[in-house]
Amino acid sequence: MVVEVGLAAFSSIVSEDAKSLFKPIIRQISYVFKYQSYIDGLKDQVKQLGYKRERVEIPVHQATQQGDEIYKDVADWLNSVKEFTQGAAKSITDDEDRAKKFCFKGLCPNLISRYKLSRQAAKAAEAAASLMGKGNFSNVSYRPAPKRAEHMQVKDFEAFDSRMKVFQDVVEALKDDKLKIIGVCGMGGVGKTTLVKQVARQVMEDKVFDKVVMAEVTQTPDHQEIQKKLAFDLGMKFGSDENKFERADRLRERLKNEKQVLVILDNIWKKLEFEKVGIPCGDVDEKDTKDDQRRCTIILTSRTNEIVERCGGLPVALSTVANALKTKERYFWKDALNQLRRSDAREIHGMQANVYTSIKLSYDFLESEEAKSLFRLCSLYSEGNVIQVSDLLRYGVGWGLFENVYTLEEARSRVHRLIDNLKSSCLLLDGDAEDEVKMHDVIHVVAVSIATEERMFNVPNVADLEKKMEETIQKDPIAISLPHRDIQELPERLQCPNLQLFLLYTEGNGPMQVSDHFFEGMEGLKVLQFPGIGSSSLPSSLGRLINLQTLCLDWCELADIAAIGQLKKLEILSLAYSNINQLPVEIGQLTRLQLLDLSNCWWLEVIAPNVISKLSQLEELYMGNGFSGWEKVEGGSNASLVELERLTELTTLEIEVPDAEILPPDFVSVELQRYKIRIGDGPEDEFDPLLVKSEASRLMMLKGIKKVSILKENDGTKMLLQRTEDLWLETLEGVQSVVHELDDGEGFPRLKRLLVTDCSEILHIVGSVRRVRCEVFPLLEALSLMFLTNLETICYSQLREDQSFSNLRIINVDSCRKLKYLFSFSMAKNLLRLQKVKVEDCDDLKMIIGPDMEKPPTTQGFIEINAEDDPVHQVTFPRLEELELVSLTNIKKLCLGQLQHLEIRNCRSIEGVVNTTTLGGRDEFKVFPKLHYLSLHWLPKLSSFASPEDVIHTEMQPQSLFDEKVRLPSLEVGIPNSLVNLDVSDCAKIEEIIGHVGEEAKENRIAFNELKLLELDDLPRLTSFCLENYTLEFPSLEQVSMTHCPNMKTFSRGISSTPKLYVVQVTEREEGEHHWEGNKLNSTIQKCYEVMIGFRDIEHLQLSHFPRLREIWHGQAVPVSFFNNLRQLAVDDCTNMSSAIPTNLLRCLNNLRCLEVRNCDLIEEVLHLEELNAKEEHIGPRFPRLNRLRLIDLPKLKRFCNFTGNIIELSELENLTIENCPDMETFISNSVVHVTTNNKEPQKLTSEENFLLAHQVQPLFDEKLTFPQLKELKLSRLHKVQHLWKENDESNKAFANLKSLEIFECSKLQKLVPASWHLENLEALKVSKCHRLINLLTLSTSRSLIILQSMTIADCKRIEEIIQSPVAEEAKDCIVFKELKYLGLDCLPSLTSFCLGNYALEFPSLKQVVVRQCPKMKIFSQGVLDTPMLNKVNVTEEEKDDDEGCWEGNLNDTIKKLFNEMVSIN
Repeated sequence: MVVEVGLAAFSSIVSEDAKSLFKPIIRQISYVFKYQSYIDGLKDQVKQLGYKRERVEIPVHQATQQGDEIYKDVADWLNSVKEFTQGAAKSITDDEDRAKKFCFKGLCPNLISRYKLSRQAAKAAEAAASLMGKGNFSNVSYRPAPKRAEHMQVKDFEAFDSRMKVFQDVVEALKDDKLKIIGVCGMGGVGKTTLVKQVARQVMEDKVFDKVVMAEVTQTPDHQEIQKKLAFDLGMKFGSDENKFERADRLRERLKNEKQVLVILDNIWKKLEFEKVGIPCGDVDEKDTKDDQRRCTIILTSRTNEIVERCGGLPVALSTVANALKTKERYFWKDALNQLRRSDAREIHGMQANVYTSIKLSYDFLESEEAKSLFRLCSLYSEGNVIQVSDLLRYGVGWGLFENVYTLEEARSRVHRLIDNLKSSCLLLDGDAEDEVKMHDVIHVVAVSIATEERMFNVPNVADLEKKMEETIQKDPIAISLPHRDIQELPERLQCPNLQLFLLYTEGNGPMQVSDHFFEGMEGLKVLQFPGIGSSSLPSSLGRLINLQTLCLDWCELADIAAIGQLKKLEILSLAYSNINQLPVEIGQLTRLQLLDLSNCWWLEVIAPNVISKLSQLEELYMGNGFSGWEKVEGGSNASLVELERLTELTTLEIEVPDAEILPPDFVSVELQRYKIRIGDGPEDEFDPLLVKSEASRLMMLKGIKKVSILKENDGTKMLLQRTEDLWLETLEGVQSVVHELDDGEGFPRLKRLLVTDCSEILHIVGSVRRVRCEVFPLLEALSLMFLTNLETICYSQLREDQSFSNLRIINVDSCRKLKYLFSFSMAKNLLRLQKVKVEDCDDLKMIIGPDMEKPPTTQGFIEINAEDDPVHQVTFPRLEELELVSLTNIKKLCLGQLQHLEIRNCRSIEGVVNTTTLGGRDEFKVFPKLHYLSLHWLPKLSSFASPEDVIHTEMQPQSLFDEKVRLPSLEVGIPNSLVNLDVSDCAKIEEIIGHVGEEAKENRIAFNELKLLELDDLPRLTSFCLENYTLEFPSLEQVSMTHCPNMKTFSRGISSTPKLYVVQVTEREEGEHHWEGNKLNSTIQKCYEVMIGFRDIEHLQLSHFPRLREIWHGQAVPVSFFNNLRQLAVDDCTNMSSAIPTNLLRCLNNLRCLEVRNCDLIEEVLHLEELNAKEEHIGPRFPRLNRLRLIDLPKLKRFCNFTGNIIELSELENLTIENCPDMETFISNSVVHVTTNNKEPQKLTSEENFLLAHQVQPLFDEKLTFPQLKELKLSRLHKVQHLWKENDESNKAFANLKSLEIFECSKLQKLVPASWHLENLEALKVSKCHRLINLLTLSTSRSLIILQSMTIADCKRIEEIIQSPVAEEAKDCIVFKELKYLGLDCLPSLTSFCLGNYALEFPSLKQVVVRQCPKMKIFSQGVLDTPMLNKVNVTEEEKDDDEGCWEGNLNDTIKKLFNEMVSIN
């Protein structure tokens, strides 16, 4: 303290000049005597940094749970903070006590320690402050595009010679840039779909295309379904309010943005109009042909009428006949041939007659009538749709198809056996899921024909359904199916006295209306599938169906379902996904009921007591994701779980129990065959087993339970846990060990899959019971551990049984930050079936295999681990194929074996992949005999594939990834001979990939026989793939990507052979910028290096984060061809640029399609045209191909360009966005502002012309600029713009093709568009926060809005009416907004009416109106108002299902009521 006062006094008496001289000295002295203040300052900074880290980690954790990807800068920042707080800062604060000690026997403080510590603390505090400033993130994550490759999976693709020839022809055709549409023709069943799927997989693997999308067209094309499927494959989602035209526009733009996309349209029967669907396929100029074809190529599959032999040469027909006869004697085959020859062949459109005969023969050879009946039942489904096995069970039981079957369990076994028979005859196919099957479309056509002979009718999707139904009824049907159609209303009644089965599958958005008399005349009905009923009660005629045994009323909206109680013979009842509030007592009268499905009945709140217990024959009860209001004891107002004890026949149960404490003592005393049970409360998430379809038949989820002991005390739950196959544990409290605290040490003998997440108290999965003697997880196949913040080990105890974990195939560990090693030794030696390992974000993990509790640490490694007391012990993983390590900051090296897939990312401490110190003699020196995929990403300390201590590098010998230290089978040097993909990126120390291999390379030749894809990215020190003079052979290499390798001057010094290589990618985009020079890899790399990675042929150029960059090209003129192929230019965060495009580049940008400039603080204009001479000023048009222009966040931008010449025509511009350019007044500026009045007399000038003359203000756009194709215009935060366009006679068609207009926060804008403008193509209009607007549209403009579909006006303080009412003008014609569906008026404090004039307004399509915070709006309009589709007005921004809105019979009265209510409230 005294010293500090002295320093202050000294500082006060010296002069300012002296202060500057002594300032460094004073600072150095202060390190000694003010060390405590420096330490305290650092502690405070660390504390604040911890708070900031917590605020970032919480949304990161939530985003990770939702499957989102975390931005790289966010992850980097969190890692930096952790390294700082646990490293530098911690070491300084830990040394504080040492600095306080005195030396010389306590007589003198330790000044040297204090000095060093203070100085370190000061620097660390500055570093902490810097980290604090970098931790401000508006968003931490993004939703990755979903992978959409499931439909490309091909089963049983047989490589016949004929098929392979077609396959190769199609693949070669797709590589031809000149071909735009490719047809694959053949009759149904010949294998076209299978072929094109295999082709799609091949061209994706070959990188010919970046995207593949596929949709089935079918015989009756549905444009919206095709759009929906293509959008799904692209990762798009359509809004529910988008019509097919809007969807087509969005889909077309999305496909245009993909450089290389393959569109497969399968099963086309007639001409499909691509433009209506949204598939870009129009005439193009010759110059554009190549680019457009590469952007979108189309494959069509269709049928032909080829003449074929018996069975038509059709694989489906051949396989069905062959499988029908495969176990038969020779005389069966002869008889079958005779039948084929003599049969009365039937003609079916698109199919040869003999094909029908051959499939019919397979049907006839079915051994049982039950199999034939089930086959005919499958024919009632829609072509191409999956068939749920559970539906076949329910329909078959109700219809009585199965003989000598008395329980559902017996019926289920029978159904599966019959399905197996049909599959073995190739009459059914496997589905995508375990409980699904499919029928080939050719088989389906035959099945429908066969079923028709038995009076079972699959009514097609025809235009005149009523007429078709009349024709069908006249044929006295026993079964009718109306598959997948939009039906809003059915006939009055259906007179079918012999009808036994009626299946209806609707696709309508709204509820279906059914007459009370509909079921009259259908008394023989046994099975009824009737979804989508919307009514207060069921039709009264339903009670006549006294023989009904299966009733499925899914997706219905019913207030009263008591009438179902009259159906005494009912055995199966399904109300899944229905909007019902209660299950009435009448349901208890269904004493023969065997199956009750109430799953996903979200609104079900009341089940009358004792209703469930009366259903004594019930075998299957489904209540998942629905009712959860169980009473703790009987006698309450709701059902209790005790009632389940009386269901002695129960075999299947799916329920939710919100509180473990209400479980009865003997919960579920019967031995269930299948169950899905969730115990505990909490929000539903993606881990919920009742929301996720699981293959397991026995599944339990324990979530948010605070007293787990309750479960162990309940004999029923103990039995269920012992028998469960899938177990999900989430947010449990009071559990430290899973095995010993949840199953009493039994070891979960039947468990196959285990997920444990967000259980913060769990320390071990297998806990601390010394030397576990029972088998632990003997059948476990998959283990997932996520966000277990205190997990220390998976297996703490030493396992004595070899069967423990012996079936484990997959393990996934994420964000278990205290886990130090993955497997204990005794666990690892049992993992003989382990196939896939993924470990991510485990900060403390240092090794893969560690010691058991009783033994000390031993050797690190992955191939083997030698215990000190028993050196013969070895651990191997013979089946391990895939290893992925991500963000493991402390792991340094591994030792690996039979891997096929190895991926290591963001492991900052790893120095070498192969730990060669654990390998013995030369014969053991081979690694990776099966490796196909190797990816090394963001490994800043990686210097070699081998252990760094085994490799000596000198200044003359660069650090190489592979060298003589890593020898491999058959290849002996370099990289694995089996490797197909090699990806190395963000490895700062790597200087070459293949180094010196000594004498191992025979004749100096190295062959990479299987390598197809080589990717090298962000390797700042990489100079060459191989600097040695070896001959490198790449017989399979097809694509090379080398990006951000600034020092790579050549590929190799020796000869490189790449016979299949045709492209080298040199930009980071997937669709990329590619090069190929002289058919040589070396020449290409050298050329890219010489021309700064290829400006001459670049197609996409993005300049981001160049703070010193002043201009794109400086000095001399650029040859026209230099940027001639540039199609996309983006300039982002170049803070020193004054203009984006200089004059000398203008002539080179004739092919520019997209221009984006953003975040450039000094840019005042986009184009710099001042250096153009008089002749050049009139050259045009400029940017003839520009389609998209975006100017965003440019604080000093005044104009797009300053141009005094003639018109600038942006003839192809479709999308223009200008956001947050507060200084921008006009798009194209003249040197002198000049307002033209066409020599009008002053009294005849318009108000706008008077204003412009007075203020000399240019509008944003004028006659110097034309963009005839503009479709989307978005303007935001242009605070100086007062008018969009100068009004004159020529300007009324300026925006004639505009479809979408959005204007936000243009605070000085006085008029939306000039009075004379026509916007006949406008579909969407949004205006917000434009406070100078008094009205929005003139009468003339309003009449032109004939296809406007959506109008939203919000937060405009001065708007008084939407449509301006001219003074003294009488009402003439009415104004019709023919297509307007949505109108939103939000926060408009001055709005009094939509239109004050006495005009008739018609809104024939208007369905939704939102009026919110419009306090002065007393009436909607003064004139006649017609809104036939409108039935409510919402007062919230988003329409919710439970929002009834407000409605008083018409729109005017409703607005009046809302106004009066607001007045009364005020």
